[in-house]
Amino acid sequence: MHTDLLIEPPEPQEIKAARLELGLSQNQCSILAGLSGRNIWALYEKGDKKPSKQTWTIFLLASCKHPIYCLQL
Repeated sequence: MHTDLLIEPPEPQEIKAARLELGLSQNQCSILAGLSGRNIWALYEKGDKKPSKQTWTIFLLASCKHPIYCLQL
């Protein structure tokens, strides 16, 4: 069993690249990551705020971009 579920969030430009690769809006990414404010994702991309490991991991799981696991919704 692999115990490294949580993923360290990347740099802002990589957060934006991940969103663009998925073809999602910042609002859609906020929803996918379980964030209550839709403008929070914009703060991540600008580097004004950094997502927690938990938030980034939820986003990766929900978008099937986690290196080990994928949530099938």
